[in-house]
Order: sequence, then C-alpha cells, then structure tokens
Amino acid sequence: MATPLINKYFDVVLHDVFYTRGKKHIYRSHINAKHKQRKMEPIKVINNADQQQFEVHMDDHVAVLIYRFYKNDIALMHTEVPAALENKGIASALAKYAFEWANEHNKKVMVYCPFVASFLKRHPEYNSQVDKSYR
Repeated sequence: MATPLINKYFDVVLHDVFYTRGKKHIYRSHINAKHKQRKMEPIKVINNADQQQFEVHMDDHVAVLIYRFYKNDIALMHTEVPAALENKGIASALAKYAFEWANEHNKKVMVYCPFVASFLKRHPEYNSQVDKSYR
C-alpha cells in the first residue's frame, strides 16, 4: 500500500518504490481531492469521407488528420489539434484510427505528416503498414 504524502501542489501524493536493474524508482500518483478531475472518456474518431479527414469532435472543437488517396495507398498529410484539446492524446487517437482504417481497407500508408512519423517511432507495430517505396 502506498503511503500518502502532502505537498503544496497536490492534496495527496501516493508513491510506490520499485527497482529496475538495481536502480530505485519512485512511481507517483496524484490525487486532487479538492478538484475532481474529469474522467477520461474514450476518444471517438469519425471518418469524414467528403472532406477526406479523420475527425474528433470535443468541447465545440474539431481535431483532424487530413488524408488523400494515391494509387492504392492512403497518404496521411497533416494533423491539426486545437490548443484547447492539446495533451489529451487526441492526435495519437487520430493516428491509431488512421492505421486501423487503412488495415481494414487493405491500404498501405504513406506518411507525410510529421506527427504521424513521430507516432510511428513510438508505435513500431504499425510500421508494416507503411508503403516502403514512399519512405
């Protein structure tokens, strides 16, 4: 069981100590009892085929991953997330959805978007879907 500690930034900080390769690490969980944090709901991504973009609608804002078709491939062109929606995993959800959509529709992926390129570095399981002739 974690021992609660109090600090000036959070109401309660729970910590657990664990060891990896002889190094001591502290895992901290923050609980703010004064301000209930909004529960993370699953991010719903839709395909707006008319505009050729995957979209997330949240809090009166729209985040998009724009795509185009080339030959039998899908080209992921640009990701745009409004500032109000940043740091919520929305861009990653768009990229993941794009790769899943491409897989379901037997499309190879061409990556032009810098965010999607960085997403691939963190998620190499999608590298097999990238059209190697356009890397």
